[in-house]
Amino acid sequence: VSSSIGSNIFDVTVGLPLPWLAYCIIRWKSFELGPAASKGLFFSLLLLAAMLVAVIGTVMLYQWKMTKGLGGVMLVLYVLYVAQYLLQKLPADCNANNIGVFQVNF
Repeated sequence: VSSSIGSNIFDVTVGLPLPWLAYCIIRWKSFELGPAASKGLFFSLLLLAAMLVAVIGTVMLYQWKMTKGLGGVMLVLYVLYVAQYLLQKLPADCNANNIGVFQVNF
């Protein structure tokens, strides 16, 4: 449990900023995402903070012990995260009836 929390915190605080910092230092210019590239960035950061609170809160609720219940909650949180990520990536004009998802032809 602590390994997964620690590695995620390390990724967010070191793994993401260091490449950007290295780019800015090597190229000697600022790094700007621009309005198109930063679309959904605020929501992603908000979701990251919410997931971090949910994970730490859940682990604390289970008294820092890995149990089947904790594993189930972590699985549900992961499935929710993946579902919202996939929904974010759908085109705005997407029609579920036209993309062939969950359609069975007899």
